[in-house]
Amino acid sequence: MRQKNKLYISIKQLIENAKAQIVRKVNTTIILTYYEIGRMIVNDEQSGKSRAEYADQTLKQLSIDLTRDFGKGFSHRNLEYFRKFYLNYSNRISQTPSAKSTGSEGKKGLKPKTGFRKHCLRFPKTFH
Repeated sequence: MRQKNKLYISIKQLIENAKAQIVRKVNTTIILTYYEIGRMIVNDEQSGKSRAEYADQTLKQLSIDLTRDFGKGFSHRNLEYFRKFYLNYSNRISQTPSAKSTGSEGKKGLKPKTGFRKHCLRFPKTFH
């Protein structure tokens, strides 16, 4: 009986540790995805469109399209948050998810830099 308890406790700890790792990786992936969305918005914005025109037309349409395809979480307001998130943290995040897919720096480059988690970012309800 004592051996079964040790086995159970070991397996339980392994599963709990794995779950915690998964949550951390998912959260990091979500953060980096929102950062990349913000980067894409800013890059599109800087290709000649005026700020007011962009905010009123392009983000509204983008919100409609993303909400249709992915559900809640991509409101005009959230897209603005993603944009601001990129602008505020572009010098603190070492690599974007698109750069990861090229394999240029591997997992090491994907980590947010020090102090990143101290700041708040509102996440769409889709990912909660």
